[in-house]
Amino acid sequence: MWEILETIESEIVIRLVPGGKEEFFERLRKLGEKLSNISDKIEFTIGDEELEIKPAMLLIGRNKRMIYSFYPEGKEKEPFLRNLVRVSSESLEVTEKFAERIKAIDKDINIKIFITEFCPVCPGVVDRTGRLVSEHISLHVIDIPSFMEFEERYEITATPTLIINDEAKLEGKLSLKEILEWIEKVARGDKKELIANMLEKGMLENVIEIAGREGLEETLAELVSNSRMRVRMGAMAALEDLHSVDPEKIKKAIPILLEKLKTGEENIRGDVIYALEKIADGDVIEELEEELKNSEGNIKDALEDAISSIKKRNNSQSPPVKTGGLFC
Repeated sequence: MWEILETIESEIVIRLVPGGKEEFFERLRKLGEKLSNISDKIEFTIGDEELEIKPAMLLIGRNKRMIYSFYPEGKEKEPFLRNLVRVSSESLEVTEKFAERIKAIDKDINIKIFITEFCPVCPGVVDRTGRLVSEHISLHVIDIPSFMEFEERYEITATPTLIINDEAKLEGKLSLKEILEWIEKVARGDKKELIANMLEKGMLENVIEIAGREGLEETLAELVSNSRMRVRMGAMAALEDLHSVDPEKIKKAIPILLEKLKTGEENIRGDVIYALEKIADGDVIEELEEELKNSEGNIKDALEDAISSIKKRNNSQSPPVKTGGLFC
C-alpha cells in the first residue's frame, strides 16, 4: 500500500500541530516521521497553528490542504495515503464537468468529517470528499471518540458526519455528487435550505447562533410552514429563543407568519398559531380574531388560546397608569 506514495507529484509538507492528548500526538508524530523517511518529497515538521481541533496533522501541497485529527489505520490507511498524494497534485480526480463546478467555487469551504475507526462507510466518504479538495475547499478528518466535546456541539449521532462551514450537516453514505451539491449550496449562501438542513439534523443551537448574528428571522418564519416536522419545530424554537433576546427584532417574522396562517394544512396552521402565540404582540389580535370567525375545531381552540395568551402577556408588560398620585 505504501507504493501509492511513489505517485506524489510535487513536494508536500506534513506539519504536526500539538494540542494535548500526548499519546495521540505521539502516534501522529511517528507516522509523520515514517512518511518522510519513505518519500524524499515529504517534509515533516512540528509547529503551531490556529486550529479549532488539535493535535492535528496538516497535509500541505501546492494549493491544497487537508488536516487529520485521526490516526489512519486499517481501512482508513488507503484513503489517507490517497489524500496525501492528492495535495501534491493541481489536478482533480473528478469528471471535467465536476472539475468546472469545483473551480467555480470562490468562497472558502471547510469540511469537517467526524469518523470512527471501525465505521464501514467512513473510508469511502473520506476518499470521495478528498477528491473535492481544491484551492478553496479544505478537509479536516476527525476521530470523534478522541474529541467527544464536539459530539454534543454538532449533535453527532452517526458516522460519518460531515459539517460544511458549520452551515450544513450531512450523514451516512454520501456520493460525490451529494457532497458537491451541498458545498455549492453553502458557497451560494442558500440560507433557507441550509437552515432547514441544520434544523432537521438537530443543530438548533448552531441555528440560533447564526440567526442571532445574521438576522434570519424571516427565514425562520418561512420554515415554520415547512413540510418536515423537525424543521417546523426547530424554527419555532429558534424564533422563541430569539424573541427572548430581542422582541423588537423578531417582529420581522410576524407578517410572514400571518400570511402563512391563511394558507397551509391544519397541522401547519396550528404550528404557525403556536409561533405567533409565543412571539407576537397585541398588534396581531385583530387579525387573529378575524381568522377565528372562520375557524372551527382544533384551529379555533388554538386561536382562542393564542389570543388569550398574547393579551395576558401584553397586560403584564404594560406600565402602570398613574392616577391621583397613586398607581393602579
